Amino acid sequence: MPGKKTRTEAYAQLFLSAVRLHVVVPDHLSRTELRLWILLITALEWGGDILLSQRQMSELLGITEGDVSRAIRVLLAEGLLLRERPERGRTWHYRLPTVLVSRGPLSQLPWRRTLDEQHRLDSAASMKNDST
Repeated sequence: MPGKKTRTEAYAQLFLSAVRLHVVVPDHLSRTELRLWILLITALEWGGDILLSQRQMSELLGITEGDVSRAIRVLLAEGLLLRERPERGRTWHYRLPTVLVSRGPLSQLPWRRTLDEQHRLDSAASMKNDST
């Protein structure tokens, strides 16, 4: 049938040179942190959002929720994960930076990268305030 749509398997675009520069070469990540980051890539929703709770992450990886929390803090500090407060509620909203990974139309990439840079700066400021 000519008008029938076919489903394609979910995909994410990984920008190889950026991943090499920010993830592979620095060698700052432990095995748990790297496993969590790869899990987050596989759980990436359209538009870059991550809809897994920390409890779900810990169950999928077979580690404690405390280990997930520590790994998330390292990923945030390294700039491999972005977080923002939701308009309502008390849980953090996580996203992957589009400089490294994207799941969405390429036409939206430039403005999403600008938005991600602003979120990264805000996140760094909030982490600095949390530690003081």
